[in-house]
Amino acid sequence: MASSTGPIVALGVVTWANGAILQPDTLPDGNVFRFSVRVGVGTGIAAAGLSLIERASPQLAKGIAYVALITALFTRYNDRSSPIENLLTWWKG
Repeated sequence: MASSTGPIVALGVVTWANGAILQPDTLPDGNVFRFSVRVGVGTGIAAAGLSLIERASPQLAKGIAYVALITALFTRYNDRSSPIENLLTWWKG
């Protein structure tokens, strides 16, 4: 398994949890199953692409994976809260 696979899978899990568990009412089409399939396929494609990049430059692929993970944690998208904002809201109760 490539060393960039872990951060990319974590990115997929964070994206899925933010959309399907923390904010299911804000999904564009309202269908959690369709959203879950899209996130799974996108995560798989990203992991495969980075594993190919990793053959040429392991540090570059690992860096891209970690930058993508950190960016996804703190970035708002389509007027939806970021995963960090949602977790802080949930934590406060």
